[in-house]
Amino acid sequence: MAATPPPATGGTPQLVAVGTAPLHIVSINAAVAKAHGYVVRTAPNGLRYSVKASARGAAAAPTPLNEVTGDCGDSYLYYYAVGGKEAYVDTGWNVTPAAAWDYSWTVAVVDNAGTGRNSWGGFLAGDWNWATDWLTKHSVTGYSWAEVVSGEVSLLNGDECSSLNPWDWTNLY
Repeated sequence: MAATPPPATGGTPQLVAVGTAPLHIVSINAAVAKAHGYVVRTAPNGLRYSVKASARGAAAAPTPLNEVTGDCGDSYLYYYAVGGKEAYVDTGWNVTPAAAWDYSWTVAVVDNAGTGRNSWGGFLAGDWNWATDWLTKHSVTGYSWAEVVSGEVSLLNGDECSSLNPWDWTNLY
């Protein structure tokens, strides 16, 4: 959004450019939610979210945050069940100001039996993007979620970029 300050005497209004950044939910006011027909719930990962009081089933689950864009580019994570108590994680990043020379990436996968992690990283040859997939194996079925818990990318222009932690959930079967 741009702001226009009041004109100086005899002057013309000046347009002031304002940068943008992603918005994040930092808290939920349960009283306000309830007053407007919402219920506040807590997912197994501790994430609090609100849903319409009449919502049932999948509609009552939190909405994943698969892709997150910031001033260095974007990071993403998609997580989907494939059967046999297995699921795929597809994750990666795309940078915009300059190519990358180094990165470190960690994804956590949580289910009712516990947490598993996988990490990737290393030097790059001036890459603008990186992607990988990971077949996760579980001992249980049901709700499971995956999240980029740590993601850093070092750019050739000196910028140090950090992931804004995309996440997704699935039902293992």
